Amino acid sequence: MTRKRLSRRWWLFATLVLAGQLAAIYWLSDKSPIAIRRPAPAPSITLVPANELFSLHDPTIFALPHARSFSGKAWQSLPPLPYRPFEWAAQMEWMPLPADQLGEGLARFLQTNRSETLRALELPQPSLIQPELADSPIFPQKSTVRVDGALRNRRLLMPIEPSAWPHSDLLTNSVVDLIVGLDGVPVSCELRPPGSGLPQADQQALALARGARFESFVTKGPHRIIDSTPVSTLTRGSLVFSWRTLPPANSTAP
Repeated sequence: MTRKRLSRRWWLFATLVLAGQLAAIYWLSDKSPIAIRRPAPAPSITLVPANELFSLHDPTIFALPHARSFSGKAWQSLPPLPYRPFEWAAQMEWMPLPADQLGEGLARFLQTNRSETLRALELPQPSLIQPELADSPIFPQKSTVRVDGALRNRRLLMPIEPSAWPHSDLLTNSVVDLIVGLDGVPVSCELRPPGSGLPQADQQALALARGARFESFVTKGPHRIIDSTPVSTLTRGSLVFSWRTLPPANSTAP
C-alpha cells in the first residue's frame, strides 16, 4: 500500500466522521418554534411611613417590651374610647344687665381701698440715730514705749516711763535704733528721722534708750561666755516711743 492510498483513506475517514456529526446534530436538534421567555419578578421598593421609620431606629424595640415588637400582637389592646361630640340642647339665655348698677363695683372698690392707697403713698419719716460713744479713750492717756526687732527676745530689766509733752499739735512716734551687747547695755543709740516733731521729746527718747538695760547673756565664773567675733554677740532692735500730747498751758481746753 502506497503512501498516497493511505492518505486518501484518512481523508475519507475524517469526512465520514464529520458527516455523522452533522447528521446527529440535525437529528437531535429541537425544531419547535422559539418561545418568548418571560422575565423573573424583580424586587420592589416600598416607602415606610414616618412613624414606622422612627420605630425602627428605637434601640429598645427588641430589648424591652414594646407594642411594635414580635410580641406586640399578644398584648391586650385597650378598646378606643367612644367619640361623643358636645351637643348643646338648651336654648341661649342672655344674662341680665341692669343699667342703673353699672359702675357700682368700681365705686365699692375705691371706698374699701381708699385708706390703703393713701397709706401706701406716705413716705417714711427719717429716724434720728445717735452714735454710741466708745468707752475706751481714743487717744492714749500716757506715753508708752514698745520694743521692736530682735530685742523683743530679750527682757527689759527696768520699765521705761516716758513723760507727756504739752504741744499745740499731736506728736508722732520717736523711733530710736539700738545695738545691745551681751551684757544688756546699749552700744549704739541713733534717732530715726524725722522724729516726733518736738526736739525735747526726741532728746528724752535718746536719753531713755541709752539708760535702758536688757537681759544679760554673760555669766560669771569659769563658764563665762567669750566670743571671738564681737559682731555676732550684738542684738539689734528699736524702741518706739508713743507720746501723749497735752494742750499748752496758755490755751483753753475745749
